[in-house]
Amino acid sequence: MPNFSRLSPGTGFKRMFSLQAALELGKSLAKFGVVALVAILMLRHDTKQLLSLGTEPPLRAAVHAGKLCAQAFLALAASLLIIAAIDAPYQLWAYARKMRMSRDEVRREMKESEGSPEVKGRIRQAQQAMARRRMMQEVPKPMLS
Repeated sequence: MPNFSRLSPGTGFKRMFSLQAALELGKSLAKFGVVALVAILMLRHDTKQLLSLGTEPPLRAAVHAGKLCAQAFLALAASLLIIAAIDAPYQLWAYARKMRMSRDEVRREMKESEGSPEVKGRIRQAQQAMARRRMMQEVPKPMLS
């Protein structure tokens, strides 16, 4: 049976314009800003060297360009590591918070896994009655001779 609530545009808009979506957008923009800032700083720092590559002999220019690329790569990787060091613990905390169960959910799960208390009580009564019957059968009867 199709679930038409999943096709509802209202539900989609709520998800797109929720506080969580705004927080994720802000985090993404901050990450982009950090990486862009590092890239701009690297370009500004190495502008003269980048422009002088055209005046160098080809082999020396290739080696020099490789060094500049390696430095830029290391700087960008370091910025991404800093972002990951901040974002990963937050993501773990948010996931753990999202996965928490309410008291009603815990009760429902207990009933589903262990059975409802009423049914367990009836089963226990039946087991005790069977144990009493067995005990009475095993009691030695006096011999009539």
